[in-house]
Amino acid sequence: MISTPITEDLIHGIAELETTDRGVRPHRLPEWVRQQFPDAQLMAMESQPSGARLAVLTTATTIELGHV
Repeated sequence: MISTPITEDLIHGIAELETTDRGVRPHRLPEWVRQQFPDAQLMAMESQPSGARLAVLTTATTIELGHV
């Protein structure tokens, strides 16, 4: 099995990819905007990665996404 880390160059449609202790979290708004307007409703909508796409080109027959 080949393990490839998910990095910003593999995900399209996001402003930023945050690294956490559990993996990565896509954001629709950059950090400076989230800090400038810390509204709870905005943060709830911002954290939903609608439109984010993981782009890969492979000959694999199976792709597994999981967490560590």
